[in-house]
Amino acid sequence: MRRKLTEQDDEMSLSSKLDDAVKRYQTTAVVLAILVHFFIFVTAIVVIVVLKQPLVVFIATHATLQIAAVLNALFGHRIYRKYLTTRLARNIRIS
Repeated sequence: MRRKLTEQDDEMSLSSKLDDAVKRYQTTAVVLAILVHFFIFVTAIVVIVVLKQPLVVFIATHATLQIAAVLNALFGHRIYRKYLTTRLARNIRIS
C-alpha cells in the first residue's frame, strides 16, 4: 500500500532535491575552475598572438578569469542555494 506523503516527507524531498542541485552546481564550478586553468595556452594564443597584446595583458586576463572561477567554486554554491531557497519559498502557496 502506498502511504500519503506527509508534510515532513515533502520537506525532506525538497531538501534532498535542493542539496542535489547545489552539489551539481558545486561540481560544475570546480570543473570550470580546472578548465580555466588548463586553457591557459588557448588564452595565451588569443591574447598574445591574435589580439597582439603585451604579456602583461595576458597575465591580467588569465588571472582575472582564474580568480573569478575560483571564487565561483568557493562561494557560488552558497549564493545558488539562497537563490533556490527563495525561489522555492515564492512558489509555495498556502491554501
